Amino acid sequence: MSKDDLLQTEFSRIEMDVSISPACWLITCPIIHMGFLPYETTIELEAEEVVKTDVLICGKNVSRRPYGELGSVDKSSFCCFQALHSNFGPIMPGCGCDGEKVDFAVAELKKRMKARGDTGQIKRTEELLKKFNALDAKLDLIMNHLKIEKPGALAMEGRPLTPIT
Repeated sequence: MSKDDLLQTEFSRIEMDVSISPACWLITCPIIHMGFLPYETTIELEAEEVVKTDVLICGKNVSRRPYGELGSVDKSSFCCFQALHSNFGPIMPGCGCDGEKVDFAVAELKKRMKARGDTGQIKRTEELLKKFNALDAKLDLIMNHLKIEKPGALAMEGRPLTPIT
């Protein structure tokens, strides 16, 4: 897939369950973590943003971020434990040993960040500027052919500026 294809890609919605396994959650004892460790975590990769939902004993936390605001998305590992790190914080699915799920999430987020994040916005803006310049050149040719004088800054020269009151 080329860079231009990536910029034109319409991404489908993907929902991933990246929850800690119930056994691991119970082993860490809810009394110790006071219920602040979510027992259910999902991330939804939408066309323009990612949504992370954490369900805790005392409530639910939903966070949305455009792909450009995720910062870096990285995979970290220690022994067999693997986690995804971003501005959402660490996400460690299962008991922390689900490397395939972490790899898939990291790859998908990076692909969407490249297309929809700041880099993608810059590339799309550059493409629009090229199209605008091509249209401007065509318009100049049409105006020259029809012998129409260009309006704009030249037409405004010599006129006094009047203050707005």
